[in-house]
Amino acid sequence: MTEITKTPPKPTVKLLYNGKDCTTDFSKYLNRLTFQDFEDEQSDELTITLNNNDGFFSNNWYPEKGAKLTCDILFDGEICNCGTFTIDDNTLDFSTSGDSVEIKALATSTNFAVRTKKIKNHTGKTLIQIANEIGKNYGFKVLAGRAGSKLAQLNSDNNKNETFSGCSKT
Repeated sequence: MTEITKTPPKPTVKLLYNGKDCTTDFSKYLNRLTFQDFEDEQSDELTITLNNNDGFFSNNWYPEKGAKLTCDILFDGEICNCGTFTIDDNTLDFSTSGDSVEIKALATSTNFAVRTKKIKNHTGKTLIQIANEIGKNYGFKVLAGRAGSKLAQLNSDNNKNETFSGCSKT
């Protein structure tokens, strides 16, 4: 049997926090980074676990909910642009194995007004009218669509507003 002695390449992570390059600050504390790229109907997720034994993230760099994280993973000459995420949750863990902070971020909006279920009857409106109304309420711009027949009845009682497609944040 042949023994492999070559060390596998180590990935490098580049992070921007609210547009500021924080790669140097974060890299020496990085324990784990998980990027989940979902195909449909679920927001991509980024989870970062950082060592916090010296309290760095308790004071100077405490990650704020709603802040933006942009992540690129460089591995063996290839770049994976993970995208920009909004911090949805952060947790400080003061365990016996060492203090850590876990940052969970989502690619979709964490604007709770958009994610809140609302009940509304859209009888007599076209889909483009509905999309424009929802977009206007939350700062989105409709990218595609055309005027069409009015709907006999459409109730949005089983959907969060973010599930209506055809809109993009302006």
